[in-house]
Amino acid sequence: MSDFIHVTVHKKRLWFVINNSTDAAYLGTDAISGTATKFSVGANFDRGGYLVAMTTMTHDGGTGPDDYAAFISSEGQVAIYAGTDPASAST
Repeated sequence: MSDFIHVTVHKKRLWFVINNSTDAAYLGTDAISGTATKFSVGANFDRGGYLVAMTTMTHDGGTGPDDYAAFISSEGQVAIYAGTDPASAST
């Protein structure tokens, strides 16, 4: 896998921003090693650029299940992900 430039924890998963890319990657729930799965967010950035960071966004101080993943581009755009399992479109 490519070089990672940023790592964060979101909903019990380690998430990574891949250098010079619009892709992130994640590990399985509660995993601290293993093969990371790519998660593309580039289609959400109509100004182009690449990912520079990812963080968790919350409306209630992190006490409920409504925390979101925020992917931040080099062009100042933010893509919000509200799912719980990035491998499943239904969650």
